[in-house]
Amino acid sequence: MITALTSVSIMAYMVANGRRPPTLSSLIWSAALTYSLISLRGLMPGAPPIGIFIDKVVYFPSLVVTLTCSLWILVIWTKRDDFES
Repeated sequence: MITALTSVSIMAYMVANGRRPPTLSSLIWSAALTYSLISLRGLMPGAPPIGIFIDKVVYFPSLVVTLTCSLWILVIWTKRDDFES
């Protein structure tokens, strides 16, 4: 979960600073990684209930940050200059 948080944050930072182009593949990748966190939570041993300590410390912040970064990449992707109408 922390790896997903780190990688999506780095990707969003690079896209926002212009080091990487805002491509559809980066948008799909970040959104898929956000949704995979939900599945990853379901694979925890013993199927713990929602609201345990690891959720509050790692899972929920990771989910919020990856979702925010995905939305940020979406905003940058929709405002790119190479769009032809």
